[in-house]
Amino acid sequence: MLNLSKPAAAKLLGGFAAMMAAFIVVLIGWSIQVSGGRDTEERLSLYWSRYASVYYENHGSWEGFAHVMEADGARYPERVPFRAAFKDEQGNLLAAYVSHDEFGTDAGDAGMSKPLIVNGRIVGYSVTEARFDYSPGLPVWLSAILLAAVVYGLFLLWHAGFQREFRRKMQHISVLAQQLAEERADMGGSKPQAPASDPETAMPAVELALERARLRLRRLETVRRTMVADIAHELRTPLAVMRTQLDNAIYAGEPLPLAKTSALYDETIRMSKLVRDLQELALAETGHLPLEKHWFSLTELVESVVEMLSAEAEERSVSIRFRSDGEIKLFADQVRIRQAVVNLTGNALRHARQEIRVKLELDAGRVVFEVTDDGWGIEEEELPHLFDRFYRGKPIESSSQQGRKSTGLGLGLAIAKQYAEAHGGQITVSSQWGEGARFGLILPVIAE
Repeated sequence: MLNLSKPAAAKLLGGFAAMMAAFIVVLIGWSIQVSGGRDTEERLSLYWSRYASVYYENHGSWEGFAHVMEADGARYPERVPFRAAFKDEQGNLLAAYVSHDEFGTDAGDAGMSKPLIVNGRIVGYSVTEARFDYSPGLPVWLSAILLAAVVYGLFLLWHAGFQREFRRKMQHISVLAQQLAEERADMGGSKPQAPASDPETAMPAVELALERARLRLRRLETVRRTMVADIAHELRTPLAVMRTQLDNAIYAGEPLPLAKTSALYDETIRMSKLVRDLQELALAETGHLPLEKHWFSLTELVESVVEMLSAEAEERSVSIRFRSDGEIKLFADQVRIRQAVVNLTGNALRHARQEIRVKLELDAGRVVFEVTDDGWGIEEEELPHLFDRFYRGKPIESSSQQGRKSTGLGLGLAIAKQYAEAHGGQITVSSQWGEGARFGLILPVIAE
């Protein structure tokens, strides 16, 4: 047996530990990809099964389904290669859609199959299949290499004379690594800093990096779990309006006028864009939200929002007063800024008693949008929680506010805050109980 010297043994042991750490990171990345793929396949199957069931329920047969499916296939909100096939109860192919050429032209029977049930009877079957790249991405490999280098360096430090301190620290790191593996979160984000040459400062830096990674991964998992609730909150009202108009047209046996059809089409396009934006809202919380910036008139945008909300304000006997320092242009993502303005103004409208004041001005190279209501205001202990997800505050027991309680899930202000911060801005709030509240959206005129 070869007798290895202590330096050689330490290097071999350090190399083995580095390889195992890298393997664990790659295995975690692969398992995350597999888990995400399974979730996506389940959503794909549920989506098209519900789509086909609703069509049969509304039409009473499969007539014309193939044509409608061919038109709607490309509108599936998730960007993933997929194919979907539909068969009647006898197994005859009704329609098929293939999003990418890699599937071929034959729909086949491979994939996730679900029965289509309408009024307690199976009227057909849907078969869906999606394609994914399960290989770990570049961030996983970089994290594996970096973690391997850190582990190897720690072993060298142990061999240099820090055996006792090394064992204690490694025990703590092992606990953190185990928690990291159990959370099954995405491995993207900030990379841990390499350990310093001084052993006394190297280990605390590694522990801090791993702790930050663990906290960030937990946050990403929370964001993923709340995305369905976000989408349901934002789409519930427009979908209800569209469903009502379509139901009325079906019951009346008359086609919708062209004006209403165009409006429904425009609303569908807007909701599709909104779905994509909500799917990217999680990226805003990690600083990776892609923004489609261009120059636009913020003054015209605010005016259009005020005009849109005027009808609701009139129903509530609330007046909206708008004042602006001339035309103010902004270099930003117009869709997300509009959503933030709508959320803040709509929030003020729900709580106002008689009047809302909207102001837009320039201040030291920044754009300041303020909306002030004359409602009952916000209690001091509620202010720190206003922008938390799902926080709706305490209900106000007042005759003037009867029928005005929000039925939302408390996401509007949280979304507005994330969009503002993604543009390098912020949202402020001030309030005194009994005197209303003032929300401010502060944005840089241009920020790359």
